[in-house]
Amino acid sequence: MSTIKKTLWNISGAIISIYIARVTPESMAKWLLMALIMYNAYKYKPSLIKYLDRVRISLFQT
Repeated sequence: MSTIKKTLWNISGAIISIYIARVTPESMAKWLLMALIMYNAYKYKPSLIKYLDRVRISLFQT
C-alpha cells in the first residue's frame, strides 16, 4: 500500500510540475504580484483606510 501511495504522489508531483512549466514566467509573476497586493490590502485594511481618510480630508477640506 505504501508503494502505491508513493507512486501516486510522484505522478501527481510530475503532473503539477509539467503544468507549472507550461505557465510563462511573466504571467506567473503577474499573478503572484496580484496575490501579494490583495494579501497586503486585506492584512493592512484598517491602517490603509485611516491613511486614505486622512489624505481625503487634507485634499478635499473646505
